[in-house]
Amino acid sequence: MADAWAGGSIGTFTERDVADALTARLGLSPAQRGEFLADLWREYLAQTVFVDDHEPWAAGARQAGIHAVLHRDNAQTISDIEALLAR
Repeated sequence: MADAWAGGSIGTFTERDVADALTARLGLSPAQRGEFLADLWREYLAQTVFVDDHEPWAAGARQAGIHAVLHRDNAQTISDIEALLAR
């Protein structure tokens, strides 16, 4: 899948191309492919940290399953991110 991931990262493969490659190479049915991609997306979101100084945007990120830090000052933001990384 290295070619598909690399191609997707530079814009030569579409999301559909990656999904088709997964289906073909892993022998997944369309339903299995959907479940597999949903699991990958959830894992990706769980490892993402969104930082913003506007609480509604941070709340929206949390609602989407993304860790969010409300930025008030640099020291606090760094401390909050370090706390997330220590989990």
